[in-house]
Amino acid sequence: MVTPHFTVVTNFVLAAIPFVLATYLFLFSRHRSILWWLLLIVCIAFLPNSAYVVTDIIHFIAATKDPSYSFTKVWLVLLPAYIIFISINFEFYVISIRMMQNSLRIHRSAKLAVWFIPFIHLLCAIGVYLGRVQRLESYDIIQNPLVVFKDLYYDLTHEKPVLIILGFTLLFYGLYLVFNQLNQKIGLNTWLDNKMQTKQ
Repeated sequence: MVTPHFTVVTNFVLAAIPFVLATYLFLFSRHRSILWWLLLIVCIAFLPNSAYVVTDIIHFIAATKDPSYSFTKVWLVLLPAYIIFISINFEFYVISIRMMQNSLRIHRSAKLAVWFIPFIHLLCAIGVYLGRVQRLESYDIIQNPLVVFKDLYYDLTHEKPVLIILGFTLLFYGLYLVFNQLNQKIGLNTWLDNKMQTKQ
C-alpha cells in the first residue's frame, strides 16, 4: 500500500526534474539545438510538479486527524518534514522560473520577461489543478493529449474550476514573491543573474 508520505517523496523527486533541466539548459548548455528545445518543453511540462507539492499539505492535515499518529509524531516529526519538503520543492520552482525569466530578458526583451511571471504561474496552476483535482500526470499531455485538452476545455468553461485555478495562481504568485525576496536577501538571485550573464 502506497502511503501519503511515500507520495510526498515521489512528488519531491518529480519536482526536482524541472530544476535539474533548467539548470542544465540555462547554466551549462551553450547551443540551442532541437534537443535543447525539446528539453525545455519537458522542463515546462514538469514545472507544475514543483508547485504541486504545496498541495501535499493535505496529507499533513489528514495526519493530524489520524488517531494512530501521536501528538509528538505529528508536530515534532511530520510538520518539520513537510515544511522542509515543501520549501525545497518550491525553491526548485522559484529558481527554475528565475532562470527562464533571465533567459527571456537576455535573449528577447525585458517586457516579455515581466509578463512571463504571471503567465507561468497561471500555466502551473492549471497543471496543478489537472493533477490534484483531475488526477492527471505530467506525461498524460504526451500520451493522451486529447483527453487532457478535452478535460481542460470543460474545466475552463465552468466557474468552479476557474476559481480554483485562479486561487492556485494567486497562491503560487504570493509564495513566489516571498521566496524570491528571500533569495534576493541571501544573494542567490544576484549570483544566478551574474552566472547567466557570464555564460552568454
